[in-house]
Amino acid sequence: MDNMYNKKLHYRMYKSGKQWIILGITTLAVVMGMFGTSKVVKADVSSNDNSSSLQTTTITSDTSSTSTNSESSTKSDVNDQNQNTNSAKSYKVKDLKAASGNNKPVSYTKKYMTNVSGYITADTWYQPKQIYRDGTHWSKATKKDYRPILMYWWPNKKIELNYIKYFNSLLNINDENKYSNNSTQAELNNATFNILVNIEKKISSTQSTSWLKDAMSKFIKEQSIWNINSEDPIYGWGNLQGGSFKYVNSKTTKKANSKYRLIGRAYTQQTQDNNNNYELLLGNDIDNSNPTVQAEDLNNYYYLMNISSILGKGSDGNFDGGREDATGSMDYDVTQLIENFNVKRFKMNTDARADVHLNLLEDGAPESRVSVQQDGYKGLTHDMDNTNTLIYPFTLAPGKRSQLSDVIDKDWVDRSDDYTENKVIPNYSFLNVHDGVQTYIANIISDISSDNPNAPSAAVLKKAIELYDDDQYAVNKKYSEYNVPSAYALLLSNKDVVPRVYYGDLYLEGKQYMAVKSPYNDAITTMLKDRIKYVAGGQQMRMHGNSILSSVRFGKNNLKPTDKNSRYSGYVTITSNDKDVSTNSDVKVFVGSAHKNQEFRPEILPSKDGLMVFHNDSEASKYVLKTDDNGYLTIPSTDVKGYSNAMLSGYLSTWVPVGASDKQDVRTKASTKVHKDGKTYHSNAALDSHVAYEGFSSLQPIADSDSSKTDVVIAKNASLFRSLGITDFEFPGHYMPTQNDNSFVDSIEQNGYAFSDRYNLGMDGKSTKYGTVYQLIDANKALHKAGVHTLTDYVMNQLYDLNGKEVTTVTRIDGYGNRAKDSISNKLYVANTVSSKKDYQYIYGGKFLSMLKKKYPSIFKMKQKSTNKPIDSKNHIKVWSAKYMNGTSIQGQGMGYILKLNGKYWKVK
Repeated sequence: MDNMYNKKLHYRMYKSGKQWIILGITTLAVVMGMFGTSKVVKADVSSNDNSSSLQTTTITSDTSSTSTNSESSTKSDVNDQNQNTNSAKSYKVKDLKAASGNNKPVSYTKKYMTNVSGYITADTWYQPKQIYRDGTHWSKATKKDYRPILMYWWPNKKIELNYIKYFNSLLNINDENKYSNNSTQAELNNATFNILVNIEKKISSTQSTSWLKDAMSKFIKEQSIWNINSEDPIYGWGNLQGGSFKYVNSKTTKKANSKYRLIGRAYTQQTQDNNNNYELLLGNDIDNSNPTVQAEDLNNYYYLMNISSILGKGSDGNFDGGREDATGSMDYDVTQLIENFNVKRFKMNTDARADVHLNLLEDGAPESRVSVQQDGYKGLTHDMDNTNTLIYPFTLAPGKRSQLSDVIDKDWVDRSDDYTENKVIPNYSFLNVHDGVQTYIANIISDISSDNPNAPSAAVLKKAIELYDDDQYAVNKKYSEYNVPSAYALLLSNKDVVPRVYYGDLYLEGKQYMAVKSPYNDAITTMLKDRIKYVAGGQQMRMHGNSILSSVRFGKNNLKPTDKNSRYSGYVTITSNDKDVSTNSDVKVFVGSAHKNQEFRPEILPSKDGLMVFHNDSEASKYVLKTDDNGYLTIPSTDVKGYSNAMLSGYLSTWVPVGASDKQDVRTKASTKVHKDGKTYHSNAALDSHVAYEGFSSLQPIADSDSSKTDVVIAKNASLFRSLGITDFEFPGHYMPTQNDNSFVDSIEQNGYAFSDRYNLGMDGKSTKYGTVYQLIDANKALHKAGVHTLTDYVMNQLYDLNGKEVTTVTRIDGYGNRAKDSISNKLYVANTVSSKKDYQYIYGGKFLSMLKKKYPSIFKMKQKSTNKPIDSKNHIKVWSAKYMNGTSIQGQGMGYILKLNGKYWKVK
């Protein structure tokens, strides 16, 4: 198997990957029996699920069959103490001949054969008519004597040869014969019977078949037709887990059929089929166009928001708002459904009511702005352009950065002369995000190992995180970002945006939660505190030449440059992305008429070794400058020059008025006046006063003690977040992670975005990566007590690793729904799509819909755009299955996992 990948990706907002190609597609060859004589057995070979009777077919040997693909076979770790046996020649002829009949199932029915949806698979075990007891004699089998189908039947000669090689090695059988395609069927019969004898001996001596189940499972996974190689894996963007299967309707798999599965219905495209939106993101992709699923989404959202009340711990432990994961990868009906529910539930008809219940959308596409505007601003859209104007001019390596003027020219919010309110679509922005940093880590993994960057080993992942953390202290960075403080200086002082600060920019990713500060911590936290005191009013941006940018906030109630309502607030940023910048002219920055003849002191100044950070007037007293009669602050040309150190690759200085009170707070309180414009959120000074905090990292390690858990540490530091001006604390997806799933970094890191139960937030005393559900509630309560609002991260797009299997009909597609050329189409596939009746989905699925329908009847009457139907409140999803899903990432079962007999899928009655 050859692995290749193309160029690295430089954009990090979304879950990113690299282009990997994995070759090796295996097809099914002829069906083979264990013994050379033809035997008639009963087996259902019909492709119709409604077959009422068994048909007869003949299992025959075919010694001429070969496979074009080589199957690997490695020695198992299982040790066997049985006495070695040379060959099968010493066995009685009658015993050998009897094997063909005795090894048959008692009956080809579900009573005597394990199956999936009535189909026989490579993992099928069955009750044979007789067992070669103790490896010495035949005796009648009982219900306790189930054996794997692959002990006596193989789909082709190549796999039978692999079986002989594998189990001869596993059981330490000293078989001196060399088996190959040229071996006769009689020779193979002797070899496989010899293995059977040794298996039965070991079962007798160990009184167990668990070792055989493990060994057979390993053998199955080594065969191409039973592993991911036969599923056409292609890794890269749009194929994060190797690609996807779409579930398609078929008479053969009626229980998995659906009349919905409307893929790509994001944003403004709810009423048209398209392949423009990345729908099948990860794991089992939920069909959010299905009215039954949509109702369940609302039910689950209500549960997440009210978890404290539901568990009897009081409403002060509930969430105030949320962050919607993967908005662009699911039907926009769900986004609108939750937005409409929020508006009605919280009566969001004033800024005061709306602003304490923020709903952040993980969107960022140009059409998302159109959707949010059409819906009446019921959610905050991500200003992707603003994020890009922080990334590309500042954070890339020297020589790769875009021009600095992009900060002014390329954002859809024009801040060159921003003197108004309520003119901009309400939005939020950020520099970094938890799953964006995963791309940096993926780039490191591709440099240091041959592992798939999206699914590395735990050791390689840990090493990559360490390299990323260390690289932040480097002058010439190889993996991490340049100019992080410069980007934050603009992000935190920009008008008409809610900035969101990322945990990993304040603390190191690979250390215990909040245990080790990042090199940028002092600069960013100082900016956050000073934002409370100084950042307000209108904004003006100007270029000074080609390489120097200034940004000015005029101060509280000073919307226009000529306003004089506040003298002791205002904020000035001067920056450059050129490490060699210099100027022959002084940099003169107009700071507004309110600030004529006034002293300004630096908050941040560059230095040879990093940044000088000043926390008050006295610390910065010797660097104070005074504006002139016209309100210009002049920075001498000799002071504006390029620097190159771990903190800065260019120039940065920030300035605030001298003399402000230590208790000065320029944030604006939201109005209680009822809206009359039909809009929910408004881009005004009150909304600008918010700062969101993405308070976690996907990459942080599992806590080394209970006191180190994320939720526990959050609760202890609630007052710190308040002092930093954090108004809205975003929690991670607090779902119980899947175990033993190595298909994607989310599941490897157990970060809460790879889960099988939407309702398990760390129940029964078990802890997620971040804490138990009660520790989550306590963290909520502590933040509320400190005056900080909380946001839940709700994930409606995917489910991982469901434990129940189901036979589906699939077609191979990419994440956008495009069919892969010359690939798998309309084939049966066993998928993990069925949830357990023992999980919390079974307890809480649909539980709150009746209550919600009574309280908010209009929500349940509203027709959704995609289907022109209201949500379905009658059918509650207690158990997930394929009929509620669009498809799945390829799961590695293999396209031959459902066994075929005489070219047709093999069923039991």
